[in-house]
Amino acid sequence: MVNGPALESSCLLRDPAPAAAGSYQGPVLLVAGGASPYVRAEDVQSMKVRFPKLRLLTIPGADHWVHVSAPQAFREAVAGFLRELFGP
Repeated sequence: MVNGPALESSCLLRDPAPAAAGSYQGPVLLVAGGASPYVRAEDVQSMKVRFPKLRLLTIPGADHWVHVSAPQAFREAVAGFLRELFGP
């Protein structure tokens, strides 16, 4: 169940710019669901300002809760990313 009034009063939704400054220069993996409307191209561009090495991996057919709707694909994506960073 969603608490609509709490979400509507949240400063996170009223302020379009994040409060934090700076950026993270390390590798970042963003796993998005292909059936989710939440990660838009313009959002990814904004994220790349804060996370220049961001890599977007979209799992077709998965919804916003990728780890629930496509658990195997999600695990493989995260495991592959970690292997690239740290080896087998």
